[in-house]
Amino acid sequence: MSRKYNYIYSKLVESETDLKGIIAYSLYKQAKIKFIQQHKTKNSREPSEKDLDGFHRTSESHIQTYLNNSESILKKFEQEIIKRQKIKTFWSGVLQSMLGTFFIGLITAIVLFMIGIDLRTIF
Repeated sequence: MSRKYNYIYSKLVESETDLKGIIAYSLYKQAKIKFIQQHKTKNSREPSEKDLDGFHRTSESHIQTYLNNSESILKKFEQEIIKRQKIKTFWSGVLQSMLGTFFIGLITAIVLFMIGIDLRTIF
């Protein structure tokens, strides 16, 4: 008996670049693996096509949940990227300020030296 086509993918993923749908599908696959493992533990056998059909019917009612969870994962990822970028930007600004101050002091010292002012006599 050949396996039937699983339509869940087409309900979750709209295109090859649909990241939300692809993540939702991976959440569905996690649930399916968990179902299969629990079925094996409980029944000491692989689930039959009939068992899997029941899982697929149940999964269809969870499609929006998979999509919502996927969106939540993407938002957390986006927030983490923004947080890391802010930290990187902050330290980049600190470094720029320090380098700018150093070079202004160096240029000032060179100019004063070139025009003949001895800094040791000023301080």
